[in-house]
Amino acid sequence: LDSGEITRLERLNRSMSSALDSADFDAYYALNVDFHGVFLSRSDNEELKRTVRVCRQRLYDFPRERAFVPEWERRSIEEHASLVGLVREGDLRAAADFLRDVHWSFAVQEPFIRRYYFADESGERA
Repeated sequence: LDSGEITRLERLNRSMSSALDSADFDAYYALNVDFHGVFLSRSDNEELKRTVRVCRQRLYDFPRERAFVPEWERRSIEEHASLVGLVREGDLRAAADFLRDVHWSFAVQEPFIRRYYFADESGERA
């Protein structure tokens, strides 16, 4: 990523935080898609991009009528900031490890996943 893309990631992440401050999940979601799109735009692999789009639709678009988990979204913003900081520093190995071990880790994200996908309308575990 070049410095312009890194700056764009930082701006998008700040905008996501502002959207959450306004309880505007639709804006947050669109900005989050744009954030991840910066990374995807660097790939020439159209099959990969299609697969990611389909997975995103299945994970996020279809169940979006349910309430979101603000703590999860805040945590995601913090994770994004950590990731971008590592990229800005040029520590790509640490950035890749962070993605695998934190941002994409089911074990780390499981409490939020359970609250989002398996809670009833009151937020209680089904």
